[in-house]
Amino acid sequence: MFAALADRQVDIVGNIGKYIALGPVAYLRNTRNKLVKLASMNLGPIFAKFGQRTGELLFPALSTATTSNCKYMAGACSFFLQFLTDPDLSNMNKKRLPIYVAHLTSSINEHNLLHYSQMINDPRGILKKFDWGSAKNQIIYGQAKPPVYDLTKIKEKVYLIIAENDGLTSKTDNDRLISELQQSEWKSYNEGHLSLQMGWKMNHLQYIIDILQGCLLYTSD
Repeated sequence: MFAALADRQVDIVGNIGKYIALGPVAYLRNTRNKLVKLASMNLGPIFAKFGQRTGELLFPALSTATTSNCKYMAGACSFFLQFLTDPDLSNMNKKRLPIYVAHLTSSINEHNLLHYSQMINDPRGILKKFDWGSAKNQIIYGQAKPPVYDLTKIKEKVYLIIAENDGLTSKTDNDRLISELQQSEWKSYNEGHLSLQMGWKMNHLQYIIDILQGCLLYTSD
C-alpha cells in the first residue's frame, strides 16, 4: 500500500482518505525475520534454473506443511511462528493457528523473494521497484535503474499501529518510515506481527475505533 500511495496510483489514492496500517512493514534493511533474511541470499541462479515452477511447487508445499504442522503439532507450530514473526505468542489463540497459517505463503512468489533480497542488500535500504537489470529496466521503466518509491509524496493521513516485537521489521526501519510520511500518527504495542493482528487482547482496537469515528465506512447507491 505504501508503494501504491507513493506512486500516486489513481485507483488507490482516489478512494483513500485515511490509511490505517496494522503492523506496517515498508523497509527491510534491518529485518529480524529469518525467512526474509534467507531471501537475501543470491537466489537468482536457483530461480533462473527452475523458473516459475519454483514458486508453483515450493510455496503451496510450504503452506500445506505449515498447516499440518499447526494442526497436529501445536508446540512445533508455535516455534515455527516465533522463528518467523513473533517472539511471544502468549496473546494468540493457539487452537486457531492452523486457520491463521492456512494461506501463509499463498501470496508469495519468486519475484517477491528476489525483491526482498534486493531491498535487504541495498546499501541504503531504499524502497524501490523490482530491479530487472539495466537493459530490461530501460524497457519497463525508461531508465537503467529501478525508480525509488518516494514516501514523502504520500499526502493521505497515515495511522501506524506498530508491533514492538515484530520480527518482520525493526524500530530503526519504523522510525525511518515515520520520518518520511508527511502526515502520520502512530502508537506502538508490545506485540508481535501476528499477535497484533489476531491476538486475544486487541489492545489497539479502541485506537482504531477512535480513528474511524466520524468516517463514513459504507455507502449504498
